[in-house]
Parts: sequence; structure tokens; C-alpha cells
Amino acid sequence: MTKTFQDDDGRRWKAWLASREVFWPDPDEQAPPDNLEAVVFVCFSDPFQTQRRLRLPQGSFEELSLDDLREQFKRAKLDPAIR
Repeated sequence: MTKTFQDDDGRRWKAWLASREVFWPDPDEQAPPDNLEAVVFVCFSDPFQTQRRLRLPQGSFEELSLDDLREQFKRAKLDPAIR
């Protein structure tokens, strides 16, 4: 599932619900069991923006409005490892 929105500076971002394998940076390391799922944010209007990621409770991404998603985006951590 994906959602598209603009940040406060007018850049267009796409957020998608990713699998744990995509979120977890080391394929040989196992994530601890929890009830969180990964959301990855990619800027498709400015390729110089670093991707970001965030973990949310399972099932909450689908329920987020675009305004709520923008607020969650502000909490997301920069992830230069996935460019």
C-alpha cells in the first residue's frame, strides 16, 4: 500500500508500507518480534532528499489521513543507507 503527499516545502513524497526485510538494514540480523511495521518515505520530486523510515503499530498506516501521515513523516528518521 502506498500514499502520496506533499511536505511543508511542497516536495512530493511517497510513503509505502514495507516488509520487515526491507526495513531491517542487515539481512542476516533478525528483528525482534513486535507489533510494528515499517513505512518508508521516498521523495520523488527531489532526488537529493534522503529517504526516511518509521515504524508504526501494525494496521495503523492504512488508517492514517494525509494530514496524519504528514505529522508521522516529521518523526521519521533519515536513512542514508537506502537511497
